[in-house]
Amino acid sequence: GPVKYYYEETLMAEGRYNAAGEKEGAWNYYYTTGLLKLREQYKNGKRNGEAVSWYDNGNVRYRMQHNDEGIVTERQSFEYNGAPKAKGILKGKDDYEMTYYHPNGAVAQVLRRVNDDVKDGSFTLLHLNGKVRKEMTFKNQLQEGPCKVYYDDGNIKETYTCKANKIDGLYQSFYP
Repeated sequence: GPVKYYYEETLMAEGRYNAAGEKEGAWNYYYTTGLLKLREQYKNGKRNGEAVSWYDNGNVRYRMQHNDEGIVTERQSFEYNGAPKAKGILKGKDDYEMTYYHPNGAVAQVLRRVNDDVKDGSFTLLHLNGKVRKEMTFKNQLQEGPCKVYYDDGNIKETYTCKANKIDGLYQSFYP
């Protein structure tokens, strides 16, 4: 049934348990000021559907979607001022496509993460203006292969090759 948890007469959480004693339906958690801090949905004790967390200023901190197994299928996080910080979309088991943002909201980088490690493959960082800042490749979670760094106008700044996260061979630097 329904429950409410208090700390020194201040409501901190409310929700309900099903007959098996598992969280069920909407659960709300509050700051000591009374403002909503987190709202989660549960089904048979597992997160299911949307979960939203807020900063103490009322701006959204993060928003997540959970599938029937309680696995996060999409996650968006935001800065304290409300600007987008990151977005992750489930692509496969423990495999997320992550997009990170500059403070002005422009995309900073897009990459794949598996179990919180960078997935093997290409990785691109972007300047604030959206142009490519750096192109590189990862293998076994290490930078491996050719790397190119660009000025914000798109001209090449540096080229080099990496082996196991270390520059290997010729390093070239170009001035505008």
